[in-house]
Amino acid sequence: MSDVKIIGLNLVTDANPNLAGSVMVARFNCEVRGFVLHGCSLERTRDDRLVANAPKIEGPDGRRRAVMIADVDLRHDIMVAARAIYEAMGGVTQWQPQEEAAPTRAA
Repeated sequence: MSDVKIIGLNLVTDANPNLAGSVMVARFNCEVRGFVLHGCSLERTRDDRLVANAPKIEGPDGRRRAVMIADVDLRHDIMVAARAIYEAMGGVTQWQPQEEAAPTRAA
């Protein structure tokens, strides 16, 4: 796992689903590889997975994230770190994780 440090996390209990059907369950700040990211989100997808997203910085169309985490392994590491704090704070995990290994990249 990368050196990801969650430096603050708040549970979100009243979020509505976004257009893709994901629901924010926590907002967090983290330090990673020399950067501090404020306002990241931990979201539960329609298929009951958790994903971590970079802070939402409105793009020109007002709906897209102007900053994205391109490194799939890093995004996974951030999600794992945020999930651990989320669960420690009482966040409900409604699924059984199949593995902790980082996702594989398509060749």
